Amino acid sequence: MKESRGLLGRTVGVLADSVAAAARRKRSHEPRVVLYDSTGAPRLLSSDAPGCDRVVELAQRMIAHVASE
Repeated sequence: MKESRGLLGRTVGVLADSVAAAARRKRSHEPRVVLYDSTGAPRLLSSDAPGCDRVVELAQRMIAHVASE
């Protein structure tokens, strides 16, 4: 049988769910880099990997260039 939570417990639960949902939304809107090897297998480049910021910057510049044509 599930224990019922009091008002404070429910409030904390709702806040925790809201914070977790906000973190998921933020993470889903961050740019990410997916690299493909010669066989076509994908690999997600970690956001803290060396050079990741530079790859994202170059990709954004390429997208902006294509969009401006």
